[in-house]
Amino acid sequence: MGRPLWQVKWIKRFWPTRFLSARAANIPPVGRWMERNLLHGDRMTQIPIHQDIQGADTSVALPLAVLEEFVREASHRVIMHQCICRDNNHCKDYPIYTGCIFLGDAARGIDPRLGRPAGVEETLGHIRDAIQAGLVPFTGRNKLDSVWLGVGPGDRLLTVCLCCPCCCLYNVYPHLPSALRKAVEKMDGLEIRVSEACTGCGQCETVCISRAVQVSGGQARIDPDRCIGCGRCADQCPEHAIRMCFTRQDFVAACKNKIRSVVDVR
Repeated sequence: MGRPLWQVKWIKRFWPTRFLSARAANIPPVGRWMERNLLHGDRMTQIPIHQDIQGADTSVALPLAVLEEFVREASHRVIMHQCICRDNNHCKDYPIYTGCIFLGDAARGIDPRLGRPAGVEETLGHIRDAIQAGLVPFTGRNKLDSVWLGVGPGDRLLTVCLCCPCCCLYNVYPHLPSALRKAVEKMDGLEIRVSEACTGCGQCETVCISRAVQVSGGQARIDPDRCIGCGRCADQCPEHAIRMCFTRQDFVAACKNKIRSVVDVR
């Protein structure tokens, strides 16, 4: 069994301080402690939604093209009763009760008062509903989840966060030092391109959680070193001036292999 529910409730009380903690990580001793105890071994990737991915096989439907195989082969699947981030932020724009998903043997230790065991089709349906609600799957190995849930080992727990742009834990990402931001990676071969149709309205800059977009001279510019490839800029662009392109045909297999290198869900 995972962490006692009373401990989880105390952790949730302090959850809103995560933004202050991210800023504190820029103090070297604090950053080293966080990396060792909360982030070590992390590798997380956001999988774009609602996008026509240029340069790819048109039969590929993200994000289920990546996630479905893991859902089907997982020894255990747990759907959380609510999103801890949206609940703490009292989110008004996205569903609080569309919780994250945890896959793998370690998920069996999650307190049933926090989440319910689920079958394959229920889990896939939950992901589809989340995508329709505008939530972006953020998946991989996340040590922080092992810590606050009190389950392990970490390499047997696959996190599928279903993130909104306003409350997501990784809104702390821009405040982390560069060494800790490396735990978040965009899909291999993914490029974000801005066309001449851009009017410089700034909507893309507003929704970017990694602060990779800046509008200058009436044109949006994207920093590829900061971009995590969530696709929110393309999804929200009123002129459809932002396109997501893959420069490699095996991008789905590459993403799966990267996840398998850090997590075993069987």
